[in-house]
Amino acid sequence: MRGIKKKTLEHYTRMIAWAKEQDPIEFADILKMEKSLGESWDDDNCAFCTEFGNDQWRPCPLQPIDRPCWGVNCCDGLWSDLNNTETWHDWIKVAKQVKAFIKKTRLDRWE
Repeated sequence: MRGIKKKTLEHYTRMIAWAKEQDPIEFADILKMEKSLGESWDDDNCAFCTEFGNDQWRPCPLQPIDRPCWGVNCCDGLWSDLNNTETWHDWIKVAKQVKAFIKKTRLDRWE
């Protein structure tokens, strides 16, 4: 489980570094990031999403215990905020919050 967390944190580190190289007022384009970096913030690139998906019997550690993820609830709603940012400047701010949430998430109940 800690390997999944480490992979996801590294994933966000790479995305944030790449986004910092973009024009801050430019539209935060998931396809541009995917094409240039080879990864983006969609669920296909998240180690937690890949491992847990929407499995109701094995909920993802990043979602609330009492609600399904479906992106909206991921990382206490921060992923949804990230997905709705307009500029790279705003995307970076929220991506740092998502990364901090992932970093502080305890994995005890899954191990």
